[in-house]
Amino acid sequence: MLVYNVLDLILEEAMTLEAKNLNEQISNLKEYEVILHKNIEEVDSEGWFLKHKKTGARIVLLANDDDNKVFNIGFRTPVNNDTGVPHIIEHTVLCGSKKYPVKDPFMELVKGSLNTFLNAMTYPDKTIYPVASYNDKDFKNLMETYMDAVFNPNIYDEKKIFLQEGWHYELENKDGELTYNGVVYNEMKGVYSSVDGVMDRATLHSLYPDTSYSYESGGNPDNIPELSYEEYLDFHRKYYHPSNSYIYLYGDMDMVERLQWIDKEYLGKYDMLKIDSEVKKQPAFSQLNEEKVAYAITDSESLEDNTVLTVNYVIGDSSDVELNTAIQVLEYVLMEMPGAFLKQALIDAKIGKDVYSQYEDDICQPMYSIVAKYANESDKEKFITIINETLEKLAKEGLDKKALLAGLNSLEFKVRESDFGRIPKGLIFGINMLSSWLYDDSNPFVLLETNKVFEKLRKMIDTDYFEKLITEYFIKNTHKSVVILTPEKGLTEKKEQQLKDSLEAKKGTMTDEEIENIIRETKELKEYQTTSSSPEDLAKIPLLEIEDIGKEPRKIIGQPETKEGITMLYNDLFTNGIGYLDIVFDCTDLPEKYQSYMGLLKPVLSYMDTEKHSYTELNTEIDLDLGGFAFDSGIYVNKKTGEPMLTGEVHAKMLYDKIPKTFDLIKEVVLETKFDDYKRLKEILEELKSRVKSSIIKTGDSAAMLRAMSYYSKSYYLKEQSTGLAFYQFLSDILDNYEEKKEDFAKKLKDTIEYVFSNQKMYLNYAGDKESYELVKKLVIDLKNSVYNVPRNKDLWQFRPEKKNEAIKTSGQVQYVARTGNYNKDNDKVFSGSFMVLGNIMRSKYLWNNIRELGGAYGCNASFTRNGDVMFTSYRDPNLGKTNQVYLKAADFIENFNVDEREMRKYIIGTISGIDTPLNAADRSGREFSCFITDTDYETLKREREQILSTNVENIRELAPLVREAMADNNICVVGSASAIEQDKELFEKIVEGILACSGFVTSITIVLIILFLFSEALGLFNSRVIEEGYVLALNKDNKVSELTPAQIKDVFDEEITNWNEVGGQDMPIRLFRLEDITQYYTEEELGAAYEHAGVKTTELVERTPGIIAFVPQQFIVRPDSVHLLQDNTISVKDVFAGAEWFPTATPAAQFGFLPLITGTLWVSLFAILIALPFGLSVAIYMSEVANSRIRNLLKPIIELLSGIPSVVYGFFGLIVIVPFIQKVFNLPVGESGLAGSIVLAIMALPTIITVTEDAMRNCPRAMREASLALGASQWQTIYKVVIPYSVSGITSGVVLGIGRAIGETMAVLMVTGNAAVIPHTILEPLRTIPATIAAELGEAPAGGAHYEALFLLGVVLFFISLLINFTVEAVSARKR
Repeated sequence: MLVYNVLDLILEEAMTLEAKNLNEQISNLKEYEVILHKNIEEVDSEGWFLKHKKTGARIVLLANDDDNKVFNIGFRTPVNNDTGVPHIIEHTVLCGSKKYPVKDPFMELVKGSLNTFLNAMTYPDKTIYPVASYNDKDFKNLMETYMDAVFNPNIYDEKKIFLQEGWHYELENKDGELTYNGVVYNEMKGVYSSVDGVMDRATLHSLYPDTSYSYESGGNPDNIPELSYEEYLDFHRKYYHPSNSYIYLYGDMDMVERLQWIDKEYLGKYDMLKIDSEVKKQPAFSQLNEEKVAYAITDSESLEDNTVLTVNYVIGDSSDVELNTAIQVLEYVLMEMPGAFLKQALIDAKIGKDVYSQYEDDICQPMYSIVAKYANESDKEKFITIINETLEKLAKEGLDKKALLAGLNSLEFKVRESDFGRIPKGLIFGINMLSSWLYDDSNPFVLLETNKVFEKLRKMIDTDYFEKLITEYFIKNTHKSVVILTPEKGLTEKKEQQLKDSLEAKKGTMTDEEIENIIRETKELKEYQTTSSSPEDLAKIPLLEIEDIGKEPRKIIGQPETKEGITMLYNDLFTNGIGYLDIVFDCTDLPEKYQSYMGLLKPVLSYMDTEKHSYTELNTEIDLDLGGFAFDSGIYVNKKTGEPMLTGEVHAKMLYDKIPKTFDLIKEVVLETKFDDYKRLKEILEELKSRVKSSIIKTGDSAAMLRAMSYYSKSYYLKEQSTGLAFYQFLSDILDNYEEKKEDFAKKLKDTIEYVFSNQKMYLNYAGDKESYELVKKLVIDLKNSVYNVPRNKDLWQFRPEKKNEAIKTSGQVQYVARTGNYNKDNDKVFSGSFMVLGNIMRSKYLWNNIRELGGAYGCNASFTRNGDVMFTSYRDPNLGKTNQVYLKAADFIENFNVDEREMRKYIIGTISGIDTPLNAADRSGREFSCFITDTDYETLKREREQILSTNVENIRELAPLVREAMADNNICVVGSASAIEQDKELFEKIVEGILACSGFVTSITIVLIILFLFSEALGLFNSRVIEEGYVLALNKDNKVSELTPAQIKDVFDEEITNWNEVGGQDMPIRLFRLEDITQYYTEEELGAAYEHAGVKTTELVERTPGIIAFVPQQFIVRPDSVHLLQDNTISVKDVFAGAEWFPTATPAAQFGFLPLITGTLWVSLFAILIALPFGLSVAIYMSEVANSRIRNLLKPIIELLSGIPSVVYGFFGLIVIVPFIQKVFNLPVGESGLAGSIVLAIMALPTIITVTEDAMRNCPRAMREASLALGASQWQTIYKVVIPYSVSGITSGVVLGIGRAIGETMAVLMVTGNAAVIPHTILEPLRTIPATIAAELGEAPAGGAHYEALFLLGVVLFFISLLINFTVEAVSARKR
């Protein structure tokens, strides 16, 4: 032991000496001033804060032995408008510079660098440009490229960079449509398509209205086109100067050499410049600030339960590390841990279905937000009240000390582990430092120095420290806001139309010269985008040699063994005393009915009560002792057979002494979870549904790709069932009528867990030291003997491919387009490493050029799997059909691919960079298990790496037929806007509204049912009241208005009528009141715990408010004599048959005006007669009087056959042929119109008209024909003067019978008339007929309600129209007799 201590002392002394030497060298640099030097033990680094003497540039160094080196340069970039100028500059400075004048050095680096991180990010107040790499030469190349990019960009010499990345007008020709395009413009349209994006912007604006945070640094799509080229350049001139820069170097490098290089090449060439980039603080409010913002939803989504409520607080200062850490602990206790006190209070009050919090500490004044999604605006006051009351109660009664300790332990474990996945930890340290350094130069390291903070907070747990924080920063804090995000249907379409109209108007004001300039600029930009940089310029980008790259892949270190039937894999890795545990259960034979339940393992297990603990106590225990604990499902595809393995999994990380506790917790959760807490299950399901939907909207490219792959791939189908759109639909189905389904659901969930965590086939994967592994082996064998032993399913599920080609409509403004396929259906092709290189080529060249640069999308991707899958996706894409065409032409590009050796080398290096991504211990352990379980051996990895390194142009071209074969599979899925999907709807077999499919149906009833039920149901409408049943409209006693028509009531509540004098009353404003508004006038104490005083308070409010009109349940007016109730008449015949508005779901008074529907029906019928009569009569005359017997015998069965064609076929014919023809001929915005319906009905009526009319004419006596001819009449005179008059009753019968057959048609009319329930002024407008209305609405109308009765009354009207036709037939026939 003494020897080890001596060695440690020697090593420590050597390291201290090295640090002293480095400090001396840095201090001797005449170009820099050392402001601060200290050892930062938390990140095992020597830290220096320097200032460049000539310019004042700030530099932080963190020197250590981490060979994943990091460089970052950032600038303070506050904004004063919403044009997104810092965001556009972030994009454009990486589009060429003085030393590297290629069009896109960023993508050149992506192609040909060994970087471990390469990106740029715009924040509300800063813009940063970080890079990282293990390779010394590559790291220097990245640094040089980025430094030149920010200080010497090409943006001053080439305006097209701004036009491409920012925004530009686009106009192909003089008659074309003027539009906006641009990468940032389209990216931000995607951000603002998400309710989260709208919420984040509104929250910042509500808390910091007088600072730069009130503006959108990323750019609001409505304002981005306001940015001029000169304003954009001025922003760069002002802020991108060394005097405003923050430079950061981290890792094992020659710091002195790098500092000298930075000064020599860049900083030393500038002088000090005084730049006002201070991020000003918002003065505290004196009272709560409220903001209300609308966000878009689709027409199929409900306005109810779709509001987002947030309460937001400004918390202290970003440099206060103690306060920031303490708030994070409080957040855990209040909102994050399962059963968190404040979150549970809101859930129990049924305010929102997804309740969570956000703490943003990377801005000058941190903010804390409490969010309730899927709430209602009427919940606002209650939401605020519950938050305040719960916080006051916790501050008074005290917080759970064990919960506080668990939160602190959990946070400290994460900080000490510094596990940021594949992002270099040095980069995260640097970004975190900027959260204080940007605003305060005194100590840039303050947010890294956390050891003493954790030590202090641990001591504070047993005091009232945290309770006082609640009082100071929540209860007494006046610097807070409430934000209400209300859903609005059609908002996206409205904005799109406004933009279209605006641009159309702008184009109308342009001179011919201005229009020609835009056309020319559009053409020139496309030429610029499609023209490659010169070989000379490309050669200036620094590039590694193939020899700089290691030839061997990362070793496979997993050591497999089998014990007691368990396959065990040990990974001998340095883990710093942490054990990483994975226990995997093979459940590939899971019955089909349980597949979607696999998606519930993670959100349910450990978040429900067990026999020993409540779920809150359970998670406190977990966070007290473990660093991580989760259940999940997995899918592994065998690389040789292509068969998937479905698994249930347990993952944990803990210190070695907590390993036994970990296994105790696993057994408790798996074996003792109680599934009969249906309320808790519903809470989990509602929150999960919200998160899945948000994920689908935010990462629509992944959702679309997964869905498209599920059409033909068994493994992706299984994944889609538990994570994708299918899983979302599964959750929706469960939550619909949950009370009826809950017991069956809970039983199936329990059955699934028992089947999954069964001991037939188990795997162990572990990383840690050998001693801890021996303990884990014993405990996992004990676990095997403890878990379930469920007999396996013998009737294995068979996957059935089904091509759906779906389009998922969202309220967004951009698309996520996925097209997939497989070239290895027979599993007879060996995957080549060249496919990985092709993936890099497609992402960084073909798709990048065509989808991002030319198309304006924010992102694009291409993937090729070892099993033969080919996947192309786009992200935040303004296009749909064009993008699909790009995918289809991919094989042609590959077939003709041609680059020089240097360019090919870039693609190879970039591919290796993606493979050699740094892995922490947990990731490395997971990689070992994945290789083992998928049968991927070292020789396979080595062969593929050799293929990558030796890939040439010919190898790439050889892959073209395989890509073409995969694309020919024609699997496509799109998540996107309704307008874009409708424009390219021919690509899809199914269009899904708002993630939930909506479809119509045709209802047919027999004459017997008409007689029995139609009249009795229909007449009930006139017994229904105007005002919704059980409700009254209450006025103040002094208001003399006694009666309002249904139309007036609607106008009042739509705020179209705002003064009582407009309806014959006094001159005073109308004040609307609905029951949900009551909390705006009274507190909960006044209303009572169960709202038992609500009636009294409502009555009081009406009594004392002169202009009020209150729509409330009748029992809430407790003193009817003290108020004035509007007379509630029954629905009148006049309101129905003379009403001009059909709005049967309006409240308080539904609108049942039949006039638009009757008018639409008569318009269509009349014009159908006008079209069908002359054509049908002409054909009948020809067949009866002109055609010979051979032609007549040929035509007659053909015409009669037409009457047997299903109506939907006629509808498709109308939709494909007639509608586009009408739109083109009459230059209409849409071709769906009354005329289209008339033509379709006329065609449907023709067989009857022709057949009956021809038969009537042939029945004309031969003697009459001969007599006419004998008197000298010609054949046509005989037809006109004799045959037609004689056959007029038969002709009329044919017409009315034909129209009678067609007039009740639903499907064909639904498809072509546009279905607009308005009174048409011309036959070229969209309209709606009675049959179409009944078919579309009957399924949604509540049985027995007024809407239901109105639809039956429409059936009566249609019945009488048909009856009238029959009487006409009888009357005309009587003339013949």
